[in-house]
Amino acid sequence: MPSSVRPPVANSPTNRVFADVVAIVEHAQQQLVRSVNTHMVTAYWRIGERLVKAEQGGKARAQYGEQRLEKLSS
Repeated sequence: MPSSVRPPVANSPTNRVFADVVAIVEHAQQQLVRSVNTHMVTAYWRIGERLVKAEQGGKARAQYGEQRLEKLSS
């Protein structure tokens, strides 16, 4: 059987390097997802904070007559 078709040996150095590369890429992908999630949560919080400030205009409670939220959601 030609060497290019031969099945890899279970604990060969090539398999260990391949497994390490796969682990590095998977770890990077997990970190990326966590980072994106963190930034999206921060963005949503800031949007909510901005909407509350706009609706309340410095008052303790909002007057919802302007219907800003409905306009933004559409």
